Amino acid sequence: AYEATKAYRARNKEKVNARGIFRRHPLQKTDNCLVCNTRENLHRHHHNYRDKMDVTILCNAHHREFHNWDSN
Repeated sequence: AYEATKAYRARNKEKVNARGIFRRHPLQKTDNCLVCNTRENLHRHHHNYRDKMDVTILCNAHHREFHNWDSN
């Protein structure tokens, strides 16, 4: 498992770095989903991993919808 994790991190350096920044900066109680304004089950969606701070706050459902729409 360690080797698989190490290989994933090597292939996805920008993604791993971008996600790591926000582990140190948790969501605020005032954050809400851009689409439905809920404050539950929030995710950060990175538009571009090179611009680590370019994120949109979305609930789990809308985050999945965005990825489904984006992949078509």
